[in-house]
Amino acid sequence: MRRQAERAQQEAERDAAIAHLRELRQQMTSVHLQPFSPVHPPVVPGPPQLGLPWALAEAKAFHLAGLGLFARAERAEAKLRAEHDAPGYLAAEQARLYGIHGELNAEAQQWWHALVANDAATVCETVNYAFSDNPAAGCAVGVDGSVMSVVMRQHDIDALPDQTPGVTSSGRPTLKTLTKRDRVLWWLTAMGSNVVATLKEGFAVAPGITAIDLAVITRMPDTQRLGFVAYGRWSRQAIESVPWRQPEDALRFLDIGQDVACAVGTTASGSLSSIIKPLDTSRLTVQALVVPGEDYRVGDAR
Repeated sequence: MRRQAERAQQEAERDAAIAHLRELRQQMTSVHLQPFSPVHPPVVPGPPQLGLPWALAEAKAFHLAGLGLFARAERAEAKLRAEHDAPGYLAAEQARLYGIHGELNAEAQQWWHALVANDAATVCETVNYAFSDNPAAGCAVGVDGSVMSVVMRQHDIDALPDQTPGVTSSGRPTLKTLTKRDRVLWWLTAMGSNVVATLKEGFAVAPGITAIDLAVITRMPDTQRLGFVAYGRWSRQAIESVPWRQPEDALRFLDIGQDVACAVGTTASGSLSSIIKPLDTSRLTVQALVVPGEDYRVGDAR
């Protein structure tokens, strides 16, 4: 009985670990499947509709303040003053609220016009606010015409688990060591998922942007230094024309962009390489890239 209980406990722990690894891989490679609603012109709600009963109540509260319940003459006089003052107070308060609404509406329209006109500060601030909750930190660093430049910090491949779900020769579920090639495929698919999600969200919140130059950095597994592992340009039309349905679709980021380079290649036999090599950054036009959470510039040896 004791041995059976121990075996049952081990199987339960194994099943829990398998479920966790499957869920983790699903989450990391499905970021691009979530929808990103396009931004719309801001609408400032109108001021509250105030009426004379409200103004009279406010005026009475003001004039009756500090008067005792038995100060009947004073209270009667205060109520008369309140009735006299209520219309004027209502008009003044309505004018004040409509003035504030007009100022807020003007600011909102000014912001919207700056956003659709691709004002660099407005676009970067808006996009970076949208990027702030992404699993892979992204940062818009500039706008040139209708092209936005973005840097994305991909999770390090060394952060991936060492095991993956598998089956024994008899078909029983088990945990097996994650091979180098499968580790790279997991990491590459996750990177593609984050790249596509970053592009989709960037286009969604920056309606005037037609293309995004995106560069990805991560910590290289052999040197533990930050390096570029992917970059390219992706157009709005290319991203929005692809039906993103499966985790595997994330790898299409390699095929639908312009001048795309990736640190993961294929071997002579066509298989996925198990080695990640930092890319040559001489083709990049951005000379200084600041990434959230990292003190890094192009050419650093950190």
